[in-house]
Amino acid sequence: MINLSDFYESDIRVQYEFGGKFTSEESWIHPRRTIDTYEVIYVLDGEIKLEEENERYILTPGDVLILRPGCEHGGWQENSGKTAFYWIHFHADNFDGMKIRPGLLPGAGQYRFSVLFRQLLHIGNTPGYPPYAADAALALLLAELCSAQRNGETVGIPLVHEVAEWIRINSMHKLTAETVAEHFNYHSDYLCAIMRKHFGLRLKQYINRERIKLVKNLLLTTDLSIKQLAEKLEWESENQFIHYFQYHEKIGPACFRDLYYNTHLNNH
Repeated sequence: MINLSDFYESDIRVQYEFGGKFTSEESWIHPRRTIDTYEVIYVLDGEIKLEEENERYILTPGDVLILRPGCEHGGWQENSGKTAFYWIHFHADNFDGMKIRPGLLPGAGQYRFSVLFRQLLHIGNTPGYPPYAADAALALLLAELCSAQRNGETVGIPLVHEVAEWIRINSMHKLTAETVAEHFNYHSDYLCAIMRKHFGLRLKQYINRERIKLVKNLLLTTDLSIKQLAEKLEWESENQFIHYFQYHEKIGPACFRDLYYNTHLNNH
């Protein structure tokens, strides 16, 4: 169990128990149970129907759900079609001190959560790591959850958030500062200035950041080949895609995908 008291005012300890990745292409329903650990679920594919006591959720890709110990949870309806999610169980002393609210964090999961879950599961399932390593990886994941909740509560300029969200949901396509500005009927210089003021990034840099986030997420959560990803994301060639990723990340996409490979799998 790792002690986080150096980073918080109160005494906080977290301990990773176990975790894995669940996948199914058949109908299934989550069993009803009451456990003595916290559980974090990060949805990768499909719809997951879960409830905790009297609170019902329909989780979609990118959603994060934090379940509490001692509270009954389970499925309230069958899930059908392809579904996939990461799950981890952990113990925590003084969880409230971390300022993380249990429950649903909608749309929080982006590439950083895919990386952190993969990292944690790789460490937890690979012999040779010191005992504290998985707890440290868990602490980093929880810190990101805390940050995501706080950022979600930040109120900013409506146009900035509208532009940022539009870029995020359209990052599958090849965007430029000019095409984004044209969509919102503003000059690209103006959008560049307000994005830089709010996010510290020029419009082109923000587009690249969201594009890289999407690429990383697809590398970690799909079995698409590098060539298939290049075609899916509208690059002119596989080599152009590899060069783009390597330029921004200083590592090739195939090497990035292989960073965290040792993951406990379960399915229905």
